Amino acid sequence: VSLNDGLGGFPVLETPQLVLREMRPEEDARHWLSIRGAEGPETDFKDTELAGLGEQFEGVRSRFYDDKYVIYWAITRKGEDRIIGNVRYWEFMGHWNSVHAFVTFQYELAPQYWGKGIGPEAVRAAAEFGIKHLSFARVQCSIGVDDQRRHDELLEAGFTKEGRLRCWWLDDATGQWQDELMFSLVPSDIGP
Repeated sequence: VSLNDGLGGFPVLETPQLVLREMRPEEDARHWLSIRGAEGPETDFKDTELAGLGEQFEGVRSRFYDDKYVIYWAITRKGEDRIIGNVRYWEFMGHWNSVHAFVTFQYELAPQYWGKGIGPEAVRAAAEFGIKHLSFARVQCSIGVDDQRRHDELLEAGFTKEGRLRCWWLDDATGQWQDELMFSLVPSDIGP
């Protein structure tokens, strides 16, 4: 059973100020590029760059989401359908509908939305969905040790800082192993 079949379709999440919806490759490509570090949402990308990104999105969505591995939400503000960030479950441990499963997630948010409560609201919604509807025993996120913004956002969202993961990933640019900080949310953190 794929994740898509098990959920009866892509899970759209709503919070007081946000809608977390499925990524739409062709429509979201320009804004996704700006979030990933391009010059801004009005950057004039070549059609071939956007087409290629759309194909890449579609490949990731079908390869992972349909095959049980990833849920990739676009973060949008209510009443505005433009993507301003994303939250993604990307590493499932155990089967996705097992009470023993847990998931690692990552998220990105366009810089102009930092410090406005959007990051904590989006990650809390995604984490609660996993715990309440997918029976995850744990939702976790690791961040760079110097990432104070995400550190504060995860704590604001109710996550617990568990500690430092030493030599957690290899930085290809420097050839050096990097540490990360681990945060988690478990069912007892959110109540019934």
